[in-house]
Amino acid sequence: MSKAGQGRVYRNKYTDRHGETKESAVWWIQYSIRGQRQRESARTTRLDEATALLAKRLGNKGRATPQHKLDRVLYGELETMIRNHYRIKGQRSTRRLTTSLRHLRSYFGGWRVVDITETALDEYIVHRLDEGAANASINRELAALRKALNLAARARKARDLPSFEMLPEAAPRKGFWTVAEFDAVLEHSPDYMKPLIEVAYLTGWRRGDLLSRRWRHVDLEGGWLRIDPGETKDGAGRNFPLIPQLRAVLERQLERRKAIERETGRIITALFFRDNGSTIVCYKTPWTKARKDAECLHRTMHDFRRTAARNLTRAGIPENQAMKFTGHATNSVFRRYAIADAVSMQEAGEKYAAQLRGAKTEPKTEAVSSLSS
Repeated sequence: MSKAGQGRVYRNKYTDRHGETKESAVWWIQYSIRGQRQRESARTTRLDEATALLAKRLGNKGRATPQHKLDRVLYGELETMIRNHYRIKGQRSTRRLTTSLRHLRSYFGGWRVVDITETALDEYIVHRLDEGAANASINRELAALRKALNLAARARKARDLPSFEMLPEAAPRKGFWTVAEFDAVLEHSPDYMKPLIEVAYLTGWRRGDLLSRRWRHVDLEGGWLRIDPGETKDGAGRNFPLIPQLRAVLERQLERRKAIERETGRIITALFFRDNGSTIVCYKTPWTKARKDAECLHRTMHDFRRTAARNLTRAGIPENQAMKFTGHATNSVFRRYAIADAVSMQEAGEKYAAQLRGAKTEPKTEAVSSLSS
């Protein structure tokens, strides 16, 4: 063990499986800032490097007290910085940021930035895990905090920040709707929800993109359902051709709109609306009930996005065109969504078997029963 100023450099001791006391190879440092003890791994097996890190933490270059360019910055200022940054950059994922900041504020509210050390981050992770938070949620919160700290450091030209180690996340979902599941959930859904579900299945568009559609985005004459530039997650516009199944859904929705407008006297501008003409904003309760009654609670609205990507791929549409339909910005994400399912694997097996037999056969394919009529 070695001392330096107001702190100490040491190695942890542990007992091995044979009951012998041993010393770790990695050095640790311990020091105090404003009466609070800090402890962190030096991440090195060299004593001189660990001592140098301790001196850096204490500001021991000719000074007896710690100095830091972020010493007077409070957590609340970090929130202001990152919120302003999101507004200036026009970033759209503010809902996720707001959720992350709410959890961070409940824990770090009132803290000084210099007190947010690796040890404090570990304690925060344990705290959130005890609350039942998923690793992915905690990682989003840590990413928001890291971004805010970097903004503060850049503003004050200080870079002495804690390192962030993210938690392992579960593999991306790979769920697909089968035709039977789709027909079942459609049957158990209230009438006003059915057009939204059908359009989601056919287009694979995001929930927010669908709920924000207005009748001005529907071009029945030209044959397009539009998203104008600036309305999407990536800022790009998008058009989906009114294939017969999609056109049929929208024409029925138009007739329903006219009937409700005549009965209520109100003007309906939203593409998806309730029986009284009000815009659909939240549908959690009826959507959950429909999936429960259809015995497919394991399926989500976002699974329609994967399903559409798969169906477009199976229809033989080139990947670059299919991505324009669904609005995927990168090939890697689209390919992950279009990953082969059990049916596709069976079709591939039939093609392979036919090739081995020297014959050509047409593989079996599922049809969209309720939408093809």
